[in-house]
Amino acid sequence: MKKTLFAIALASVLCIVYYSTISCQTNKPKNLKVIKDRDMTVEEIKEYMRTFTLSLGVECDYCHDTDNYSNDDKKEKNITRDMIVLTEMLNEKYFPGAKENVTCYTCHRGSIRVKNTPPGL
Repeated sequence: MKKTLFAIALASVLCIVYYSTISCQTNKPKNLKVIKDRDMTVEEIKEYMRTFTLSLGVECDYCHDTDNYSNDDKKEKNITRDMIVLTEMLNEKYFPGAKENVTCYTCHRGSIRVKNTPPGL
């Protein structure tokens, strides 16, 4: 009886692991045009994208069609791609190996519009 229960439990766990692996493999990010690491998982992409939401004070729907994240219809998505290329170029050319890099937050400071004057002016 114990062996039967153990076998059923083991089979159940293996099925769960197998099906979760399949769903992860088929749920790969699509339409990555400027992100260099094309093998990022969905969770890694979400973490990467979180830097944009925090840096600009927006949510995912600012750049994305949340029904189809690979859709390119929003101009903000393409502007963001250009800005990713810009920050990568700045970091590679002017700050190679630096501890800190230029990021969206460097200029945006949590706002869609660039913060180009110090507070209090």
